[in-house]
Amino acid sequence: MKAEKYKEIIESCAGCSPSDRPDIIKQVFKLKLDRLIHLLLEDHILGVQIASIYAIEFQKRDLPHAHILITIREQDQPITPDDVD
Repeated sequence: MKAEKYKEIIESCAGCSPSDRPDIIKQVFKLKLDRLIHLLLEDHILGVQIASIYAIEFQKRDLPHAHILITIREQDQPITPDDVD
């Protein structure tokens, strides 16, 4: 996550650097992660999931990132490269 790329962070950091406001960075990250998790697990954009787990980590500069693992049911899994594209 590059803090400088998100308008929500830039607008909230009027006159300061995003690195000066880790609280805002974390809030925006959490909102975006929650939306992604909702799309994946509740809207089933990749298929119906049968198992999932995710972990949030923080880098040196206090920027968060997530590792997400989802297992989808067999009939939703891509079989050919065309299924992925």
